[in-house]
Amino acid sequence: SHFTDARTRETFDLPPARFEIGLVTEDVAAAYARAVQAGMEAVVAPVTKPWGQTVGWVRDGQGILIELASPME
Repeated sequence: SHFTDARTRETFDLPPARFEIGLVTEDVAAAYARAVQAGMEAVVAPVTKPWGQTVGWVRDGQGILIELASPME
C-alpha cells in the first residue's frame, strides 16, 4: 500500500527478483534529498505515517529499492 507507481508495484506483484534495503536516519528529508541529488531515482517522497515514523523511498541504478526511515519510537 506504500507504492502507487506501476514500476514499483511490479517489484511486489511479480515473482521475487529484487529486495529492499532499509536505512534508519534521524533526518529522512535530508537523506532523501542527498540521495536524489546523487543520482538515485525518487520513488516516494518522505511522508510521516500515522504511527509517527517518517519514511521515503529511492531506487538505485540497479533498481533496488532503498527505504529511508526515521527510528521507531
